[in-house]
Parts: sequence; structure tokens; C-alpha cells
Amino acid sequence: MLKNQNTYSFYLASTSPRRIEILSQILGIEQTLNEPIKGFKLIKPEFDEDLDKSQYTPQTVSTIYHTLHLTIILTLFTQYVEATALHKFKSIDTSTLPLKSIVLSADTIISFQGKVIEKPHCKEDQFVNLCNFIENSQRESLKVITSVIVYDKSNDEMNQFTEITDIIFDDSITQEIVKDYVDSEDGLKVAGGFKIQSIGGVLIKEIKGDYYNVVGLPLNSTFKVLKKIVDGMKL
Repeated sequence: MLKNQNTYSFYLASTSPRRIEILSQILGIEQTLNEPIKGFKLIKPEFDEDLDKSQYTPQTVSTIYHTLHLTIILTLFTQYVEATALHKFKSIDTSTLPLKSIVLSADTIISFQGKVIEKPHCKEDQFVNLCNFIENSQRESLKVITSVIVYDKSNDEMNQFTEITDIIFDDSITQEIVKDYVDSEDGLKVAGGFKIQSIGGVLIKEIKGDYYNVVGLPLNSTFKVLKKIVDGMKL
């Protein structure tokens, strides 16, 4: 679907297995260990992802969350993920890359109840978080926020876009089912403590937005930007 992709060198500034799968298995840009022109190569960003979250988070979430409109909190978190994606991109030395190069960097966070949800520290932490998502699913959805940068070196043009996907958990799921999922260790090492693309999907009743955004990279928006650069076709 990207007709002229072989005329570009692609670089993914991420080590995320899911983003690699989306690029290679769905968009059809195969990974290569050699310098492109064909396929994409991984570049690890030299950024520690250590931005101070307190600059993007209300200082007293427990009290301010009820008075500060949710959209303002969401704006703060969006600014955080956009800044992180930008820092990742800027840590890449693009001067050494071929002229017809495309660099893609991204960052994703999950937010719920005015907080950024990190990877669970342990199974107990994972269980508590998942039960909280389920018990409060009728009041609030979990939000997955991803910011993507696609840089076209040939035109020295940076495209940045952000996608938000709402996840609504199934409030009929019992704690026994949650415990079984936690014991499977399926989502123990990922933000939020669940994987929608595997058995963790049974916990989820509905999503609003791009499914692949939850997996690791918003597919529709990423494709349209790449299509514009590679084939000169604006969708």
C-alpha cells in the first residue's frame, strides 16, 4: 500500500516489539539489520524518558481531580507524551542518515482517574489496578495516549500527531477472573497491566478509537502520514 517505500530508508526510534510488528506485519515495511534502502532499521533513542511528570500533573490529584475539568488533566498528559516523543526524536542524529530517510518515534502513556498508570510493580499492584478499572468503568474510561513523530529528511519536515483511545472495561468481570489473568503474568510487564491483543482482551467491553493505538502505534494516522511522504498522496 506504500508503493514507493523501497526508495526510502526507514528508521524506527523505538525498541517496542509491538511497534516493530505493526510496521513489519501490517504496514509491510520489513525490518532489516543492514542499512536500508529496503525495510526499516531500529535506532535506540538516547533519551532516558525522565521528564518530570510533576510538571504535567496536578500537584494534589486526590482533591483537584474533582474540581479540575477532566479535559484539562488530559491536556497536561497529552503535553507530557508529546514532549517525550519529541525528546526521543531529537536524541537521534539524523545528519548521518541518507537524504531520503524517514524516522519514526513515538511514546505512549495510559491515564485513569487523573493519574498516569505505569507498569505494575508486582502482581498485587496489577490486581488492584485492574479491579479499579473494572469497578469504575461506568464512570470513567481508561485513556491510551500516543504521540507519534514522522520525520521526512528529504524535505526536513517533522510531522507530529497524537491519538487518544478510550478503553471501557467490562464491569461484569469477577475478581476471580481478574486473579486468573494476573496469575497468567500476561500483562505484568506492560503499562496498565494488561495486553488487549492477547487474553487480556477478555476484560475489555469496548474501545473508542484506534485499536492499534492501544497495541503500540495508531495505524490509521501513521499510514496516512507515511502515504503522503512516500507516495505524495494526501488522504
